[in-house]
Order: sequence, then C-alpha cells, then structure tokens
Amino acid sequence: MRKGLCFLCLAALLCGCGRGGEERFAVWQEAAAGAELSFSARVTASVDGTAWTYAAGVRSGTEETEVTLTEPAALSGLTLRQRGESTLEYDGAVLALPPVAANGDSPAAALPLLCAALRGGRLLSWSKLGEGMEAELYVSEEERLLVVFDGAMTPLSAVLVSRGRAAVTIEIEGFAQKGGE
Repeated sequence: MRKGLCFLCLAALLCGCGRGGEERFAVWQEAAAGAELSFSARVTASVDGTAWTYAAGVRSGTEETEVTLTEPAALSGLTLRQRGESTLEYDGAVLALPPVAANGDSPAAALPLLCAALRGGRLLSWSKLGEGMEAELYVSEEERLLVVFDGAMTPLSAVLVSRGRAAVTIEIEGFAQKGGE
C-alpha cells in the first residue's frame, strides 16, 4: 500500500499535476539547460506569400546546435552548425533564403533559435492545453515563440511569431533529452 502511494505521488510530481504552468516550465527548462536535445523537425517558413518547407534532424548541446537537412532531397546532408554565429557547412555550399524574422534571421536559424529559447527563454505567458500547455517565450521585442508541450512536457510544435504574424511553424517529432539536471 505504501509503495503504491509513493508511486502515485512520484507520478503526480513528474507529470506536473497540481503545478501551474510557470512551475512546470521552470522545472523542465532547468533540466534542459545542461542537457543535449535531439529531435526531428519539419519547418515551414512564409515570406510575402511564398512558403519554404524543409525537414531536419537536430542535435543541440550547451555549446553548439547542429541542424542536418533531410528534405528536400537536393539539400539532404547540408549541415548548419551554430556556435554563436550561424554558418552553413557542406562542401562549400551556401543556403541563401530571405529573412522571416524582424531581426533578419532566415528560416535556417529557426531551429537553433528554438533550442536556445527552450533552454533559456523567458516565459511570458502560458495556457493549459488538454494535459499539456502552450508556452509563449520571449525572443526579442518583436518576436515570440509559441511552444506546445504534451502532458509529459515533451515539445510537439512551435510557431515563431514576428511582428504579430506567424513567420515559421515547426513540427517536432522524436524529442529526446540526455543529461542535464
């Protein structure tokens, strides 16, 4: 009986039952701060009525974020490594896309931006979404990142809002977190 009660208490703590969104996100973000994050993503960026879509695998440590394109096939294997400044590396190829964000970021910067915001972005607001939540994270004066988490606090999707419009949408699959607190 006692073991069963302890298990229920532990399960309630892990799922965040009884916690507000601020506390759930703070606990999650503290663990993510020192962890390696990895996931697959499908990104759609819209600029002046034109949309670009790409898929990528993401691995993000505390020092570097690496994004390897998997789609479109012509760009498969192109890798973006961000260590402060964004640089695209793959046999000397350069990927030039128009900016989608107020700060001049291209769609290629969306995934490193997401990783940085998950680790250290300031929570502006949150709302309950079924068992999960939607978190609004501060990016800049003109930009916000809306991230949807499931009940286990696994990121499912994100939208970069720039100057009041949805500039980039990100679908997240296979999110994993290794290490951290």
